[in-house]
Amino acid sequence: MDLLSDWWKQTEPKQKMAQIIVFFMVFGFSTMITGASHGIPMGLGIIYILYDCIQKRSLSGFAMPGKLWLGIVVFLSSVVLSSVLLGDKPSIHTAFQYVYWFLPLLIMFYLGRQADVKYAAVGGAILSLFVSSLDMVHVNYLLLQGQKVALPVPGRLGAFFRSPNVHATLLSGVLPLVFCAFCDKKIRFPKWFVALQVAVIVLGLWSLWKTGSRGGMFGFCTGGIFVFLAVYFRERIWRVVFALVLTGAILISGYVVFGVTPVSHGYDDTTRLRMLSFSYDMWKDHKWLGVGLENWRKEYLGHYFKEDVVRKAAMRYYMAQLARTNETFSAEKAAEVQQAALNEESRHEMPHNAIAWFFATTGSIGGIGYVFFVLFYFYALLKKLREQPGNWMLPAGLWIFLAMTLHGFLDIGVVDKGVARLTYLMLGLALSYACVENTAERF
Repeated sequence: MDLLSDWWKQTEPKQKMAQIIVFFMVFGFSTMITGASHGIPMGLGIIYILYDCIQKRSLSGFAMPGKLWLGIVVFLSSVVLSSVLLGDKPSIHTAFQYVYWFLPLLIMFYLGRQADVKYAAVGGAILSLFVSSLDMVHVNYLLLQGQKVALPVPGRLGAFFRSPNVHATLLSGVLPLVFCAFCDKKIRFPKWFVALQVAVIVLGLWSLWKTGSRGGMFGFCTGGIFVFLAVYFRERIWRVVFALVLTGAILISGYVVFGVTPVSHGYDDTTRLRMLSFSYDMWKDHKWLGVGLENWRKEYLGHYFKEDVVRKAAMRYYMAQLARTNETFSAEKAAEVQQAALNEESRHEMPHNAIAWFFATTGSIGGIGYVFFVLFYFYALLKKLREQPGNWMLPAGLWIFLAMTLHGFLDIGVVDKGVARLTYLMLGLALSYACVENTAERF
């Protein structure tokens, strides 16, 4: 434990406090065990910032090249603007909630400018993976013993009984950080710490598999492949971008046609394609302002959900099953399959695609704002990675941003409060290290 004792003796109290807060913020936001697990450290972060700003009589801790703020400002402003222009009060309220979810980025960025917090962030990520994976191991053990466990999705696990897809996204928000930490010589020096890293990575990858989230695996793997190529082919980076697009197209095709997970994903994987089609119809009728952030489900069921299309798809699925099993056709069974399809596809609250969500609910104004946000920070982090080859926090930040964003193209993404806050938290961490290459110059 010399590492911890040396840190305690050598670190100034102010920097120590910033690092402790970051440790618990990363842990709390990536596990979400209770509201207090992320609310308390965020509150402490706000108190720290207020005290520091008052003491310095300055807001210099937020100093960042203005262009690096552009992506988030354009995105959130476009969402609020479209909602205000639409005039739907519930949607306006939700739009301002989206702005509130952005608060962890500001806190993490400020703390990252006060102290070298990367080791604290890695420690929080390791504890998060360990605790959440142990919970999944426990539930998996109960299932193997034949005990009945109420799961959010049958056959798929999520730590602390949350949605498997949400948990897969949270895993994508911390696993890359622990992976990239191997590049740090200080972390590699204590052998026991390296063994701990390896152990939690194995547990984290097993947990990701047990979520059964193809979007989570797609985002994590594609992001990792791209970052690896970007690091080793920095001077030919745009060839790597092309390779990413090609790889993504192949993997998405495999996702749609085959799937790569240990459990079934429902009666018909074309469900989400139909939701995208219905959301596209929704956008065509409300091109500029959308239907409102609180109105997607109401509009979906009231005007765009096509029962005949769903019934035909269910019948095709049923007939394909008969062909595989050589069973005889049953009108009663066919009706059951069709009704199950209608029940399944009418229960959704959003189209399981963040781009479709923002275009349908906030129109072209909010949709373009979200696309700009994604492309802006992808380019900004990629550019900084080229400029600062020795800063391992940048590939970690880019990997996390890609993994969580790509998963959002196949699921909920930043539409979910917990996912959004962790995305912003990690983006703030990466941006704090993007501002200055030499950490000795930071404090």
